[in-house]
Amino acid sequence: MGSKKTCYIVILILILCIVGVYFYGTIKLNSFKKAQELAFSNKIAQMNANFEASQKAKTDSLMKSVAVPLSYFVKNAIESNNNQIINECFNELVRQKGFKDINLVRDGKITVGTNKKFEGENFDKIYPEDFAKYKEITIKQLQPGLSYLIVPIMSTNSQLGFVVVTFGE
Repeated sequence: MGSKKTCYIVILILILCIVGVYFYGTIKLNSFKKAQELAFSNKIAQMNANFEASQKAKTDSLMKSVAVPLSYFVKNAIESNNNQIINECFNELVRQKGFKDINLVRDGKITVGTNKKFEGENFDKIYPEDFAKYKEITIKQLQPGLSYLIVPIMSTNSQLGFVVVTFGE
């Protein structure tokens, strides 16, 4: 009788050990899965952030590349007093994906723009005042998904004005 009882106790202990190992393994496996899912989510978020930064850098570079010939074109049109050709150029650019609005500012007023209701208005009603201070091609992002390309139009001795290109998603 004593050996049967010992045998049952040993079997019960073995069953408890097997059940304990099973639950311990399940808990460890779930913990590992959660850690891997978190690491995977963090990696995806990091990759998305890197991709967005790369896309923004490429867009900014492309916009600055467009700004140089645009500044020469606008300078030549201003010197020949041909606002109509500036207007046609701006309207053609705005038809392209990503361009929202383009305005030429001279003497503190918008003289040519794709949004006619702004023509003749003081530029600082629409844009920050510091846009007039830039002496180099500059890109400013004042709100997510919307950026401003500020292109100073320079003559030999002075600044003739500047162009503000609004672009974004």
